[in-house]
Amino acid sequence: TLGEAWDAWRNLAMLGNAKTHERNFISTGAWKPYAAVKRDISAVLQKVFLKQEQRTASILGTSKKDIDLLAWARVDAKDQDIQERMGFSGTTGNEARNAIEDNRQMLPGFLDKLAKGNRTLMEKEDMIWKRSEYARALAGFMKARGYTADQIHNGEVPNGILEDARQYAIKEAQKATFNDSN
Repeated sequence: TLGEAWDAWRNLAMLGNAKTHERNFISTGAWKPYAAVKRDISAVLQKVFLKQEQRTASILGTSKKDIDLLAWARVDAKDQDIQERMGFSGTTGNEARNAIEDNRQMLPGFLDKLAKGNRTLMEKEDMIWKRSEYARALAGFMKARGYTADQIHNGEVPNGILEDARQYAIKEAQKATFNDSN
């Protein structure tokens, strides 16, 4: 409709310039220390008040076990399925609708390609920070539950725990990059 085309044009005009991309990337990265403080406070409170099997956060240090867990989580964050699940949560959950929206032409020719390219670029910028936050949250979850990278590599961690950890890390990555539905 004309209204949808107008919204697509307005969105491109508002978000399609270099300064917006620069501000988006820098401001999302600037939030990283606050996310770390939140994670550390949560870890301390969980250690005091929750049983180990209920914890979701732990402070990561410089020990070999922590470094190995973080390295494993960074590799996990690069998995295509994980990155798709980390997409903007306001658009997840209805894949059929998302596919229709992605294939609709809202603007004439080149402008539509420009608008879709701009959206893709913003998502890639956010994904850099999401992967970082995902890895920290995932490694913290596994450490909080008492698992090591060796146990994960050896298949000693139940699939249910791994899926809970990944789901938690995805949610935390979305929150830390302002991509959650709230």
